[in-house]
Amino acid sequence: MRTVTPPESDEKTGIFVIGGRIYQVDAKTLVSEPLTVEVRNLTTGRKYTAITGQEAEMGTYSITCIDTQNYRAAAVGDQIKLRVMQGEQEVGRSIRYRVTPDDLVRGRALINVVTNIEEQKIRTAIFI
Repeated sequence: MRTVTPPESDEKTGIFVIGGRIYQVDAKTLVSEPLTVEVRNLTTGRKYTAITGQEAEMGTYSITCIDTQNYRAAAVGDQIKLRVMQGEQEVGRSIRYRVTPDDLVRGRALINVVTNIEEQKIRTAIFI
């Protein structure tokens, strides 16, 4: 069994979690349908995907980035680009996020997104 030795510097990590909530256009209500979340570390070129509701409640996502070979899943200053997709269509604007020293201490970055999705309320009328 191979042992992974962490680097001397605390400026990078081999395991890093990116997660958050995906909101409807009102910025209060979580989306209620599965959406694809694409996360790309622009610094390393690595790309990860998740489906909302797959790891936890609907409207949330969690992606675990792992690099046991170079111990470089994330580092301070890395540029993260996040997109939310419904099929092939992007729903809302992509977000860019820079990894901070506090993110590495916590082992995660929380990136919430407001989409352009607006659920239509179904009204029921009863006729007598």
